[in-house]
Amino acid sequence: MLRRIIILLILIAAIAGTTYYFTHRPVGQLTLTGIVTTDDIIVSAQVTGRLQELKVKQGDTVKKDDLIAIIAPEQWQADMAYYQQLEKQAATQTAVSEADLQFAEAQANAQIAQAKAAVETAKAQITQVQADVENARLTFVHTEEAYKHNAESIQTFDQTRMAYEAQKARLEATQRQRDAAESAVAVAEANLKQVDVRRESVAMSQHQTDAAKAQIEKARVQLAYTQVLAPADGIVDVRAARQGEVVNPAQAIGDLARRHAIPYFIDAGQAVGQVPVDVQALQCDVLKSAGRKHLRGPRGTALLYVRPDFLGRLNPAQRDVFSAPWTAQGFDLRNDARRFETSEASFALLAGLGNALQEMNRLGIERAWERVSQTSAQIREALRGIAGVTLHDLGTCQSGLIAFNLAGWDAFELKRRLGLKRINIGANGVAYTPLDMQARGLESVARISVSPLNNEHDIELLIAALRELRD
Repeated sequence: MLRRIIILLILIAAIAGTTYYFTHRPVGQLTLTGIVTTDDIIVSAQVTGRLQELKVKQGDTVKKDDLIAIIAPEQWQADMAYYQQLEKQAATQTAVSEADLQFAEAQANAQIAQAKAAVETAKAQITQVQADVENARLTFVHTEEAYKHNAESIQTFDQTRMAYEAQKARLEATQRQRDAAESAVAVAEANLKQVDVRRESVAMSQHQTDAAKAQIEKARVQLAYTQVLAPADGIVDVRAARQGEVVNPAQAIGDLARRHAIPYFIDAGQAVGQVPVDVQALQCDVLKSAGRKHLRGPRGTALLYVRPDFLGRLNPAQRDVFSAPWTAQGFDLRNDARRFETSEASFALLAGLGNALQEMNRLGIERAWERVSQTSAQIREALRGIAGVTLHDLGTCQSGLIAFNLAGWDAFELKRRLGLKRINIGANGVAYTPLDMQARGLESVARISVSPLNNEHDIELLIAALRELRD
């Protein structure tokens, strides 16, 4: 009995020891080898604008359709409000014009019917009067013959002659009534044709309504694009933009071009100096800009950026001792963008360009763009309030260039007249942008180029001058 108890205790102790071992033994390390792959998705704004709010930072985990950034929506909100008002005005004008047209058409048809009835009445009267004239003529001929043979008195002869003349006069008057009625028919029919012409004007108003609706839908889409959503679940790896910066769809084009090895050239002549431009973010191969535009540098100067890795694929049109110094082996092209410069250069112009760049750096491109955006928005809003002004600005982000026309004024004459008031604007003809202007039916446009140095007083002078010229 004692032996059985001892064996049982030993067995219990063995089970307990085994359990303790497996539950308290050290955890070993599992080592796996291989390559961990991830899908990189580049998220870029679909509209240009200032990054108002960035809701993620590097390392954050996001779910599909999470809001990760907000582009300042004020521009698209203003556009939507403007085109909604324009649609309302066009729809009202169309309704009023249609009502006037229906009244004019009914009136013209009534006039035609009345005039045609008058013509038929006159024709019936003419037939009757012609019979009366013939009777009077026969009576006069008979009386005249009898008078010649002394068978009728002079009084009877005069009476029949006068009766015959009266019937002929009556016939002429009735014919004139018929002619007048036929003229009235022609006039009424011309009025009806004019109604058809006016119907084209009503159709144009309807087209304007439809165009405004299309612009509203476009603004609605662009407004939706100001909210940047995560396209998939993932982790934020790189944050290229910071809150307050201006983002541009050109970055997405650069991403696409880089992935497919497509050379990417940007003409930034109207951007450098008013919009922040980052060649690294844009991922462009080549970017060029004039020095004379928004940088306010001298005419005849320019800036050129070439991505170092792309430089070897480009050859200058001409070479000299500056761009390609001569060596024993031949021309040795410089290994930077200055391979496109020549030794013949105006140092005065270059000094002016350098000064312009220094001024822009002192002002700060972010401040310059903020000021240009605000001033441009004020000017556009004021122009919309002037009857006869048509704005021609397109694009997803309207810059400091404002293209417009004032009804009744040629753009070049408008530029000249404003110049007399010491207000300087530009004027462009078809030769400047033939494809765009011909497609839109524009012969010339006036253009305001906003500077960060413009102030409220400048805006007031411009708007007052345009109102005066309109009146």
